[in-house]
Amino acid sequence: MPSRGKVATLRNRRHRGSAPVIANDGTASEFAIELFETGRYDQLGEIIHPPEAGIDQRAAYPVTSWIRDVVGWLCEARTHDDVEASMHREALARIASRHEEQKQTLGAIFDLIDDPRSGPDDVAGGHTPERTPGDSSPSLDIYCLGQFDVWFAGRPVEIWNGGKGKSVLKLLAASSDHRSEKEELMELLWPDAEPHSARNSLNVAVHGLRQTLSEIDDFPVVLFRDDGYLLNPQLETWVDLEAFADHLKTAQDLEERGEVDAAIRAYRRAESLYRGEFLAEDRYEDWPELQRRSLRDQFVTLLDRLGRYWFDRGDYGSCVQVYRRMNAVDPCEEELHRRLMVCWSRLGLSHLAQEQYLECRRTLARHLETGPSSVTDELFHRIQQRQPV
Repeated sequence: MPSRGKVATLRNRRHRGSAPVIANDGTASEFAIELFETGRYDQLGEIIHPPEAGIDQRAAYPVTSWIRDVVGWLCEARTHDDVEASMHREALARIASRHEEQKQTLGAIFDLIDDPRSGPDDVAGGHTPERTPGDSSPSLDIYCLGQFDVWFAGRPVEIWNGGKGKSVLKLLAASSDHRSEKEELMELLWPDAEPHSARNSLNVAVHGLRQTLSEIDDFPVVLFRDDGYLLNPQLETWVDLEAFADHLKTAQDLEERGEVDAAIRAYRRAESLYRGEFLAEDRYEDWPELQRRSLRDQFVTLLDRLGRYWFDRGDYGSCVQVYRRMNAVDPCEEELHRRLMVCWSRLGLSHLAQEQYLECRRTLARHLETGPSSVTDELFHRIQQRQPV
């Protein structure tokens, strides 16, 4: 990073070309920081790459290549932070909701203590009554998108008694009614085993799963009914797959009614839940693959809708966030590279647009043994020549 003295020298230097110069009174720094804080990267780019003519005298000053690189890096880092922040908003909202429920439960407990109808055996001076399925149930939160995480009764499940018990829970969570027939579980988890052996293995797996969860809370989680296993309906169960589908359906319904802004907010909530591919740790298992592909396609369609929304409104910083996530899912989709090139260019960060082109070339050569199309090459040359795109 250059010294303050060097920065001051550069800022005091007068431009010898045709571009106007910001006065050396501190306004350039304040103006740039204000644009950065408010996400107006396109206007910030005009300071770095001013048009040839017609620009406000306060909106440009001469910079060297290292300053362009630093500003480009800062803008890119900011977009990454924005993506990460959006992914956590949903979790924070759920935590706040749970805290509110906990406060209400605490208040209800003390209301019971203060109730004169309560006998001595109903409060702290007597015994603790055995919990029945009708009483308040613990929560079970299951995350299947990305790393598989489970929270039971407010605590993370970190140690599993056997890997197949964990797989049983994954299958129950992924099922629309949180239920799977015994024979189905045997076929999916032990496809090559004899029926008797598979049945024994399933019994061992379910026993291990129940033991794992009972170490946190003794509330029964997995039940056996009508020759199948299911998650206890009395549980307060939340699965990210279901929340993702609900937000997506809400967004599509809102969009059909013409409530586009509300639809975009629902799309963003769905986007924040997609932390990665469905059961990413089971990449080499056969049974999740069909659902994994379906969810991946839904996610890409969702991102495409968001990207077009932001692009139409000229919010190219948000476009970059969305298109980079799409590009991570399908790095060989050449059109996505072009969209990113256009966005970087319109943000005034042409060097990042050119780097995107080079990344496109490397990716296509590595995976498809081909090069960019003439359309992509032409876009690259226009950006190189600082032509509008």
